[in-house]
Amino acid sequence: MKNNVKIIHASHAPLPELNSDTNTNTDAKSSVSLVVYNLGYLPGSENKHTSTEMITSIYSIADAALLLRVGGLLSVMAYPGSSYMEYNAVKYFMEGLAMFSSKTDWRDFVDNLPNDDEL
Repeated sequence: MKNNVKIIHASHAPLPELNSDTNTNTDAKSSVSLVVYNLGYLPGSENKHTSTEMITSIYSIADAALLLRVGGLLSVMAYPGSSYMEYNAVKYFMEGLAMFSSKTDWRDFVDNLPNDDEL
């Protein structure tokens, strides 16, 4: 398992680039099987000022989606108590990704997204 798994404990902003030092497969863009995010405050931290930000989270999640191999998984935990705007942005982005990657018509989904003032 040691040669098949690489855990990168780092900031998601920007998403760390994969290269031969961090990935045993030369085709890093098709070898990533799982990307996990736990957004919001740093777990166990007393400092609630250290938190993820909506825009960097969305950029990073988009980058991660492009790194995944076919059949790969993207797991994102976002918490409305940490940042309601980040939570909603991630929720709608992930729903959009699911619709985009499925064979269903996504236009109704996009038409029903709330405006910024409705969030």
